[in-house]
Amino acid sequence: MATLDIASVFNDDRFMKIEPAVPSYFERLVAIWESSVRATHHFLQDSDIAALRPLLLNAYLPNLTL
Repeated sequence: MATLDIASVFNDDRFMKIEPAVPSYFERLVAIWESSVRATHHFLQDSDIAALRPLLLNAYLPNLTL
């Protein structure tokens, strides 16, 4: 049975890379959030999402350690 070398997995660019979120990522993170919310939170109106978007971008993400 082959064994998995965890160190080689985390150093392989074909796999997900985890790194701290920085302000240059915030627009993309909010876009991912919005896409996810629109796909799963059907009870929210467009106006709800529009109200939350700037809060995420300008207030929440800058004060959160990711």
